[in-house]
Amino acid sequence: MSGSCALALILAALVLGTFSSAVFLWEWVVGAPTPLSALILLIGITGVFIKVFLVLKRRIPLLQVASVRHWVFHLLPAACMVIGLICSGIAVVRQARQEPNGEWDAFAVWNLHARFLYRGSEGAWKGIFAPVTWSNGGYPLLLPGLVNGAWTLVGDERPIIPAMLAIAFGALSIGIVWSGVSALARDERGWLSALVLLATPSFLYLFPDQTADIPIALYMLATMALLQFAEAWREVRRPMLVLAGLSAGFAAWTKDEGLLFVVAVLGSHLVTLALLRYWRDLRTNLTMIGLGLAPILALLISFKIFLIPGNNPVQTIGHASSAGRYWEILLGFYDAAKGFGGTWQGGIHPILLLGLFLLLYARPLRNLRPMSISLALVVPAMLGGYFLVYLFSSEGNLHDYIGGTLNRLCIQLWPASVFMLATGLLPTSTATANEIQ
Repeated sequence: MSGSCALALILAALVLGTFSSAVFLWEWVVGAPTPLSALILLIGITGVFIKVFLVLKRRIPLLQVASVRHWVFHLLPAACMVIGLICSGIAVVRQARQEPNGEWDAFAVWNLHARFLYRGSEGAWKGIFAPVTWSNGGYPLLLPGLVNGAWTLVGDERPIIPAMLAIAFGALSIGIVWSGVSALARDERGWLSALVLLATPSFLYLFPDQTADIPIALYMLATMALLQFAEAWREVRRPMLVLAGLSAGFAAWTKDEGLLFVVAVLGSHLVTLALLRYWRDLRTNLTMIGLGLAPILALLISFKIFLIPGNNPVQTIGHASSAGRYWEILLGFYDAAKGFGGTWQGGIHPILLLGLFLLLYARPLRNLRPMSISLALVVPAMLGGYFLVYLFSSEGNLHDYIGGTLNRLCIQLWPASVFMLATGLLPTSTATANEIQ
């Protein structure tokens, strides 16, 4: 049951990404979509993914709950999860009502780009890419395209729509962590994993902000969940890998750091399977992931080549020779780790909660799945990439630049990190033959 739920939530996220991409392509190639054409696109895309869900659902093995502990150990985490959802929901809705247009980046970048797409008929939407520095016209357009598509469907530019979509992205992230971990572990740790997310204040604060940090976090999480499913459920391995590639592509189409995520996923996969000499698996996995990734990557490359003015992301290499810059970046990482999750406002540090979780469920590191080893390398690779970005950045005040961006970058990785740690210590086989119904 939890496996089907996780798959349904992931496919819902992929429906949103596919609809956004299709609406943007329609506007770029054909012209501004009408409400009818947008509705036809949404119905067609939803129908395709419902078919995918029904086909895969029949092939996912049905597993019994593995834990034999007292029923209290199952009921108590579920009850805490319900209480956490109620309290978090109240806080998020209250914040959304106080800031109906989101925070500044949402107003000046993401929703501004959506307004260009919605109002800019006959190619006027390309004004997004005018050299207005504060509008960040080179940002990918998954979130603005989705908001534009929703506005087109309802025929009006309603502020509540980006707010509802922002909360939906966050809710999907929590649901995927809960159901995905439950499906693989088959015990109560799915509830506890979701509680770790709910106990991270800055993760919840980003829900009503209407920026792209929670959407990219969702697609990073969905990618890692699908890769774990592909390893655990060999019956659906290839389609799960294709969907993982599609999800990784949507991460790249959401924010620029999504491209780094794609490189980290492919690179860690390549390194792990090559060192283990699993050449056949390596060839098959990369091919299937590439099939899902290719359409969105082609869209992103076309976007960067034909619509974005020339831009050099690495504006200086001389900083690499400054020892003081390395130290300043390390201090920035330390400050971000110390206050991660909003603990500067009080409360328990999320890393401590995750440590307690690992103490409860950690097992000897024997017979780990190759995919778990591969995914464990993704987060360090991403942090290393962030370090290099800061190293070569031309920002004058590096301390403020890191302080204003690094916590968001870490929050993007947080749901995927929780999922990976909750499922990565599972043994190679998560079920015995008599547990499969």
